[in-house]
Amino acid sequence: MKIYEKGSSYFNACGGGNGSGGSGGGYQPPGGSSGTPYFDCAGVRNGQAIDSPCGCIGGTTGLESCGQKELNTDSLKTKYPCADKLILQPIFNSASMNEFVKPFLTAQKPTITYKTSNNLPWGNPTNGGAFMLGNTIYDPSSRLQLSTIVTFNEKMLENSSPLLIASTTIHETINSYIYYNVSFAENNIRR
Repeated sequence: MKIYEKGSSYFNACGGGNGSGGSGGGYQPPGGSSGTPYFDCAGVRNGQAIDSPCGCIGGTTGLESCGQKELNTDSLKTKYPCADKLILQPIFNSASMNEFVKPFLTAQKPTITYKTSNNLPWGNPTNGGAFMLGNTIYDPSSRLQLSTIVTFNEKMLENSSPLLIASTTIHETINSYIYYNVSFAENNIRR
């Protein structure tokens, strides 16, 4: 899975051909064909370079991707492709989230794996009416506990607004960032 796709729009990649959610369509840089000049992150007029957590890529930069991305949304993308393309990927690609996803784009290659589950509490009276939107745990296969697994409640994905899904994504990704930093600090102390 590629997180960063040079010159493409996640919005256009989701949905059928009926105009809902976009379909096909070519990439048009901000400013479009209206004649208003647009300068990409490399400073090229009407260029196609984009900002990513690993810096400016695409266009004339010579860098096609971050190459070391380890934000795995394959499981989520299988069941909820539009949530992945329209909500998660733009969040991961935003400058605001750069600091929080940066540890997962390094040569150490810790990962965040995003999954879904239908077994998280969703307003059931037997659990006191609790709603669990998502959950973050250490990945048991990560020897140094630098990797995490984020699990989203499928009922949340099916019954909530894009804003709630986005805020849950941000919350759980920041949890992964905190887990990573705690484990990294503990591993350095042990040395």
